[in-house]
Amino acid sequence: MKKQPKENYSLCIDGQILDKNYNKLDQDQIIYYQSIMDNMVVCVNSCAGTGKTFIAILSALELFRQGKFNHIYYIRIPDDRSLRLGFLPGDEIEKQSIYFRPFYDACNKLGIMSESIDDAIEDQSIILSTDISLRGANIEKSFVIIDESQNGSLQDLKLILTRIADNCKVVMIGHSNQVDNFKKSNDHAFEKYIDHLCQKPWAKECKLVKNYRGQLSSWADKLEI
Repeated sequence: MKKQPKENYSLCIDGQILDKNYNKLDQDQIIYYQSIMDNMVVCVNSCAGTGKTFIAILSALELFRQGKFNHIYYIRIPDDRSLRLGFLPGDEIEKQSIYFRPFYDACNKLGIMSESIDDAIEDQSIILSTDISLRGANIEKSFVIIDESQNGSLQDLKLILTRIADNCKVVMIGHSNQVDNFKKSNDHAFEKYIDHLCQKPWAKECKLVKNYRGQLSSWADKLEI
């Protein structure tokens, strides 16, 4: 008997909204989306406003809706600016919540309200995390998004990637011209891991070009720091 897709009661995903957003993608974004569907690992090192995170979440929700994965992991690597905030009140999730705004924003744009996301977090359909809490984790049958990867060291990225089983899908995204960490000690781990992973046939690098936030964002991003 053919196995039926898993029922995801806590996460109501409207397939028509997903399709509508897919139909708005440009050619580079479609290649990125299709590469996610066809490969175990996809890496994107592209400028701000190109849709890196949004398309990763769009594809994650579609595959989750189809029952292909049991969990969506959104892993955000902290930056030095947020770490300088000092003590933050609350439990672990509340302390880390400042990192997860892009995930909530993308889901809201796709018709999934914050309350539904919180319910999915409760039953672990969605897992929002930083690399700080992953030591000893075992990630299986999950769609894994590693955001702001340019802020991870070789040790950080190795910690995350070695937690992930082969029945997962991984999208590693970042922008190497917007590194917030390391000061003068940048080991360029993001670029090195793209080169390392993409030696294998199950990994692919994609490029996104157009900044959809507009001319201000695009022009500001071009200034070298």
